[in-house]
Amino acid sequence: MAASQDSFYVKVVGLATMTNSAGLQEVLEGACRGGIRRFIFDLEECSGFDSTFMGILLGVALQGDGKNGESNGSSPDGKVLTSVMLVNATAAHSKLLAGVGIDRLVHLRREPLKLPPVDLKRLEDGTADPQRRIRSIVYAHENLVRLGGPNIEKFGAMLEALKRELED
Repeated sequence: MAASQDSFYVKVVGLATMTNSAGLQEVLEGACRGGIRRFIFDLEECSGFDSTFMGILLGVALQGDGKNGESNGSSPDGKVLTSVMLVNATAAHSKLLAGVGIDRLVHLRREPLKLPPVDLKRLEDGTADPQRRIRSIVYAHENLVRLGGPNIEKFGAMLEALKRELED
């Protein structure tokens, strides 16, 4: 991961799953609170991702008024827009994103793109706290269910079960 004044860059390596998404969620939320409105996820070395990772991405895209702006700016009601771009996506990545409707809310670039070298900081594995991981999974799936349609059927029952687990 790396940040500049207005952009945040994440290079996804290997599998992005519920096991490592809690730490990513915290970092991305901190970047949003810090004023970052442009997020770039490089999927060149990403071998796959699960619904939790997609829900975390969606959480970033839904910042502001729930629309993903072409540029940093404001909506008519003054809310800041957030831009999420996924670069070096494969056909498999595109299919997964389309399956839950996220492809409508992020900029998806499948053509190869060489990004300039940046000094990256590795995200440490955040699996130590099971409650934190469950909260992150709930957050991600609440975002997916917010999109409606088939996501309610796909994730609704699991989401309710996880919420009950948190209450116990």
